[in-house]
Amino acid sequence: MSCKPRLLLSDTVYQVRSDSARNEKIFKDENMRTFFLKCFYKLLKKHLFSCYAFSIAENHYHMAIRTGNITVSKFFRKLNSAFARYYNKKKGTHGAVVSRPFTSTLFEDGEELKQLIRYIHLNPVRSGLCSIAQLDSYTGCGHGGVIKRLEQSCLDTDFILNLFNEADKLRAYEEFVNNGFNNHDPVIIQIRESNSGKQKYCNPWNQIVGSEEFKRRVIEQDASQRVKVPRYDIENVSLERIHTTIEMMLEMQEGELMRQGRTNIRSTARELFAYVARFRFDFSGVKIAEYLKKSDSAVSRMLSRFENLNGKDYLVEMVSRLMEEEIRVAA
Repeated sequence: MSCKPRLLLSDTVYQVRSDSARNEKIFKDENMRTFFLKCFYKLLKKHLFSCYAFSIAENHYHMAIRTGNITVSKFFRKLNSAFARYYNKKKGTHGAVVSRPFTSTLFEDGEELKQLIRYIHLNPVRSGLCSIAQLDSYTGCGHGGVIKRLEQSCLDTDFILNLFNEADKLRAYEEFVNNGFNNHDPVIIQIRESNSGKQKYCNPWNQIVGSEEFKRRVIEQDASQRVKVPRYDIENVSLERIHTTIEMMLEMQEGELMRQGRTNIRSTARELFAYVARFRFDFSGVKIAEYLKKSDSAVSRMLSRFENLNGKDYLVEMVSRLMEEEIRVAA
């Protein structure tokens, strides 16, 4: 049975976990964690996201974020790509660094979100990376930032503390975290099942934690978004048009993009074609695969390789400009 697509909503809280490719300890080096958090903070500001909790283990990261002006998928694709380029350059390696896809669950504001924040900030203690007494000064999670022991500007500490109704909100938060959680609580069980891949995502209700009313509202909003007209229809763009534009831009012979063989220019052209078609004009992976006469998995690998290509953003921008100019002329 095929899975329900990820629920993609703006101004909504997600818990996100992403593991390293091949279970490598990509964050063992503190410099890697520092660079990752620097990229994370930059993207938060650029795309109007908020962060309520984070934890970085040696082989994965776990976060609670509120979405902004792009989807959660696009946000973490950008973050993982930026980190992969840095990591591969420093290590002299290539390829994916963070595995895809990441796991995610939507959370309603309130008690469920408080539990999620506590669960994430206690990750280092559960993993044996530090003790509960050392958590205040541990740089691999956001707890020290909330209690103002560490400078962690990526956190929206005001929002976090306002989840507590007590007069001394900071003390209430500290006590809440120090008291730990109940492993049998339904919220904790759902978090763990989601992160372990045990959730049956063909049922969208399994992607949401909150009241029944919140779940219904999320599913209705998601359904209304999915009836939007794709950009290739709005702008009257075909896959053939993208194909010829890329060949012209890269000074390739007509039809060369479709020829067999994996020269550098052909591989890059096909990957660029797949990326622009998928993420600029909303063509489905199935349509792209049919056009290229490739399998769906082959197209997925193209997209993954292109994510980690140096100069990717420049190539996409150039194609987009050429396409926009053609659209204006045609209009």
